[in-house]
Amino acid sequence: MADVLMGAWFVSASPQAIALPPLRLEVLLLLMASSICLYLAGMVLNDVCDREQDARERPERPIPSGRVPLKAAVALGFELLFFGVVFGWLASFVSGSWHAGLVATALAGLIVAYDAALKRTWFGAIGMGGCRMLNVLLGMSVAGAAFQWQSVNYYVAGAMGAYVAGVTWFARTEAKAESSRGQLAFGTFVMTAALFALAIFPRFVKLPLATRLPPSDLMVWYVSWGALAAMVVSFGVITCLHPKPTKVQAAVRIFLLSLIPMNAAICLLMQGRAPALGIMILLLPAMYLGRWLYST
Repeated sequence: MADVLMGAWFVSASPQAIALPPLRLEVLLLLMASSICLYLAGMVLNDVCDREQDARERPERPIPSGRVPLKAAVALGFELLFFGVVFGWLASFVSGSWHAGLVATALAGLIVAYDAALKRTWFGAIGMGGCRMLNVLLGMSVAGAAFQWQSVNYYVAGAMGAYVAGVTWFARTEAKAESSRGQLAFGTFVMTAALFALAIFPRFVKLPLATRLPPSDLMVWYVSWGALAAMVVSFGVITCLHPKPTKVQAAVRIFLLSLIPMNAAICLLMQGRAPALGIMILLLPAMYLGRWLYST
């Protein structure tokens, strides 16, 4: 939901950009429903496609343990996929723009491609990053026909996708006795490069988009992203020195949770404190549910 909320507020009206349309709550709710369904579909179908590997490495998971029948999991996965696409096209119908429906359809296709084939290849991380990029663009579809995406929209969504691609590379062998140090280092590099790209994106913003931070506060902006990059690098170095599953999985959990403050920071720059705080609040359920649900 953090991706969709950030994307929606990214393209919504602000005092400096009065040419933009107001945020339509009904469209935003449909896009959030689409994102949730598609994300959950990816999780379910991931377990369906990984059932044989999980039977060897994680037999306690729902499908290999027998708690969830395979047919039920397949049905649930494709039902969620179907409704995710339907909600996306409903958002298109309400907003009068093809953006939402097309993005939701593309995201559904990439989810199936990733779970069924891409994840077992070096294109898996790119596929996962593409899913995140499309999820951000799904939120940006809230503006409807009145707004044409600028290059900065693709830039920000692509940088978020690149960060997730780095996390995916980092976590590629997290279940093995010892991860590849080279792979961990490469994943850390990609994440850091993505953070740098996000830190400098304000210089590419043009009207009708606008930013709220005055130039005097931009130093705080850069320091914040620098601190986040330092955290990523420090965890990357620690796991390279001790590439055990517990270390890698703990780092991946932090990297994934960091997506919420990243989205909030972008929203703070574009729309101010109140929307950014709304995104940051999502950290609470994410951390609470993380006590029972694995992040990797």
